Amino acid sequence: MADRVKAATGANGIDVILDMSVGHIWLPILQMIAPDGRIGHLSTGGGNELSIPLRTLTPKRISITGSLLCPLDLQRPTIAARSH
Repeated sequence: MADRVKAATGANGIDVILDMSVGHIWLPILQMIAPDGRIGHLSTGGGNELSIPLRTLTPKRISITGSLLCPLDLQRPTIAARSH
């Protein structure tokens, strides 16, 4: 999959990835993300932990964020969606 993404993006990769797989496809995500890309997580998957290979993450200057939208009031996810 990463090879097809690289081919479709001129070898650059994807700028923003929303990962709802709880990190199950973490290594392909790191291969597909563009330099200065952002990865957002919206699920904890029952408390799963991510093992991040820093040698892949840091040279690309990747930002990783996470949020649980369920406990938020309805206005907050709407504002977050509009800002992206």
